[in-house]
Amino acid sequence: MFEAYITNTALYPLMGIEVGTTVHFPTTTQELQAALAKIGIDGKRYSEVFFTSFDSDVLGLYDYLYECENIDELNELGHALLEVRDKGGLETFEAALVLGNHT
Repeated sequence: MFEAYITNTALYPLMGIEVGTTVHFPTTTQELQAALAKIGIDGKRYSEVFFTSFDSDVLGLYDYLYECENIDELNELGHALLEVRDKGGLETFEAALVLGNHT
């Protein structure tokens, strides 16, 4: 439904390079853990994830996603959007996003 480029901001000052990867939402626990491990997020020494970009086929969704989102909540959103799509309500959801952004 959407994807995000996640980075480990703690490693940038240490290594001088961006350490990041793309995560496709919704995802499985195993895929999410693998993505976090890939960027050095271990939950102990490094735990902060920063989102540098989002891409989505859902019209208007990008405007509501921010750099410091909770990764688990984003995954829940991905699952919820799949359910909305499967029930045929994605266009209505998109309309609500677009209208909500302009009122």
